Amino acid sequence: MVKRLGEGLAKKGYPCTVLACGPRTEEKELNGVHVQLVKTSFFLSSAPFSFAFPSFYRKLARESDLIIHHFPDPTGELAELFVNPDRPKIVLYQSDIVRQKALKPFYDLETRIFLSRAKYIVANSPIYAQTSPMLSRFREKVRVIPLAVDTEFFTPEGPVHPILSQLRMEGFSIALYVGRFAYYKGLEYLIKAVPLLPQSVKVVLVGDGEEKSKLLSLVKKLHLEERVIFIPPVKDEELPSIYRGADVFVLPSIARSEAFGLVACEAMACGVPVITTEIGTGTSYYNMNGKTGLVVKPKNPVELGKGIQVILETCGTKNWKEEAPKRIVSEFSERSFLDLWESLVLEIQNRG
Repeated sequence: MVKRLGEGLAKKGYPCTVLACGPRTEEKELNGVHVQLVKTSFFLSSAPFSFAFPSFYRKLARESDLIIHHFPDPTGELAELFVNPDRPKIVLYQSDIVRQKALKPFYDLETRIFLSRAKYIVANSPIYAQTSPMLSRFREKVRVIPLAVDTEFFTPEGPVHPILSQLRMEGFSIALYVGRFAYYKGLEYLIKAVPLLPQSVKVVLVGDGEEKSKLLSLVKKLHLEERVIFIPPVKDEELPSIYRGADVFVLPSIARSEAFGLVACEAMACGVPVITTEIGTGTSYYNMNGKTGLVVKPKNPVELGKGIQVILETCGTKNWKEEAPKRIVSEFSERSFLDLWESLVLEIQNRG
């Protein structure tokens, strides 16, 4: 989303520089955006840190009119705490910190100081802004700008991926998941729902991640090798064809680490109804229960199974496939996303 924001603002005429950690220190231009990478010194809890980052931040901040921070980003946050440049700041708040229990007390303190310096904090959905314990401390600063989908790329019209096309030709209905195989995705509950579905339904999981071995073991334990199909990650240009092959897209997330779930929006843009879970985040914001799909309880294979069956059984009588892309085009397009961001930038500029 940082890439989309930077390139979009650059196209609107705002010079943009992105500062980030990388494998080495280097500068480059990417699609109109100046990118400054700083060599990573070490990793802590999978987050990159750089000893040189604060000095680069100080220099670039002096040359800037506005600073937009991506959160969470510990290196950028610490650089801000050390340097504290006299420039207006916006924080693009992607997610609460959920799992880092050992570091959480320190990180919460750091986050409160960091957010107190922001002019505005941008949340990706009103639901997330209302339910975030951290954002509740800064309600007067919070603005909502939903994440965006390229609605010219993700469309209902176009080819279907050969693997899914073959399954459909064989008479199978397809429940699809695309994304990381991570703990908070709740994929074990989707797999446990498979025995509750008709034999004519295949569950297709596209992606990879740290949970894959556990998921494969669960499929084997439940004797579902013929009913659950694993597909490795595909290239970005193949994603629309993957989505178009599905009858329903399932995002069975179980934790607030799933702050939005953009893959479900991409599927909706391709004309696919979705099933999401109610976890107090954006997943039940873009998915309108009973209209663009269904919202069910998390960690509940029975509800997931029933939801899949309801959508499959009513696809001929409900306008799932028409309402889903309509929702994305009207509220979650790149144009809307960039227009809202430009309005926020202009508001800060006009206030001086």
